[in-house]
Amino acid sequence: MNVGFGTSGLRGPAQSLLEGAASDYTAAFCRHLIDGAIVKPGDEVFVGEDLRDSSPAIRLACERAISANDLRPVICGAVPTPALAHFAMARNAAAIMVTGSHIPADRNGLKFYLPHGEITKRDEEAISARLKPHAPPGDASPAPDDRRDLRDIRARVMANWFERYRGIVPSDCLAGLRIGIDEHSSVAATSLGEILANYGASIVPFGRLDHFEPLDTEAIDPERLNGYARVLLRDNLFAIATTDPDGDRPLLVDETGTPLRGDLLGWITARWLDADAIAVPVNANSAIASNGRIDVTRTRIGSPYVLEAMGETTRVGAHVSVGFEPNGGFMLGSAITLGAAQLLPLPTRDSVLPILGVLEEAASGKLKLSELGKQAGF
Repeated sequence: MNVGFGTSGLRGPAQSLLEGAASDYTAAFCRHLIDGAIVKPGDEVFVGEDLRDSSPAIRLACERAISANDLRPVICGAVPTPALAHFAMARNAAAIMVTGSHIPADRNGLKFYLPHGEITKRDEEAISARLKPHAPPGDASPAPDDRRDLRDIRARVMANWFERYRGIVPSDCLAGLRIGIDEHSSVAATSLGEILANYGASIVPFGRLDHFEPLDTEAIDPERLNGYARVLLRDNLFAIATTDPDGDRPLLVDETGTPLRGDLLGWITARWLDADAIAVPVNANSAIASNGRIDVTRTRIGSPYVLEAMGETTRVGAHVSVGFEPNGGFMLGSAITLGAAQLLPLPTRDSVLPILGVLEEAASGKLKLSELGKQAGF
């Protein structure tokens, strides 16, 4: 079926997922949850999706497979991946996100979440071992009692997400900054703008598409960068911010039109949080190194490996344990106090924390983003 686990979740041709792979892997995930006593029969599994054309149909296949395997699907609609994970974790529930992230539109994928966060490589192996190809899909739809008002569920997911980022920095810390938001076909662009506006930024949205186009935050094409340079100049912007299609990888572009690499964003954010333990893959910038205050662990490439290493540093006593990757996304392994709020762990990639943290760091130091990047030593 040309479907399998990669560096972050299950990926494959959308047609293969629709022809049985989505159902098969979802059923195997449910068996892993129940066999491992991670959840109980009848428990809820929250399901979200990105804006790809194939995502609603794949989500329906997942929904049916969940119902056929003694669990209850709760459909959350189009929401950012980290928002879905955060909502499910707050309810001690599992989750599945239908997304291909930045890969071409004719492909798609699934991201699986345990009640305590993103699955690890060990979980991937356990799920693969429980595959029963072409398992029957079960009923055509879940029981009526499991059908809830989608608008209400999605609103609750997003309200929970906004609440996570309320009060962690001064309320006017971004006042005077004009931030462009490239909306493209990101499921997270609108919410990102709202979170930044809540801290005083003036938001200038642009680029909303009425069709799906993937955006790889690690490999921005020259035409898009030229467009960013024009928008920065035209609208007198401090920066441009956006995410990949499912909202777990950030893109922050400085005033010169230069993107800040994911590991640079992560490094600045880690220092902003006063982290004492950092997990990064081996391809992260060599400037990220252990010193007397920060312990750096390097892993194989892939968010599951980074998550495992981050979890280990937390277990051995790190006060603020984080992880990040060159392709973006920031993982928080510890509960920390920021401002007037406590930020709970979120062991999956998140785009909001690094964007907000880096912008606040620049604003408080009265620095341009390009100057902040140079200070980081990259």
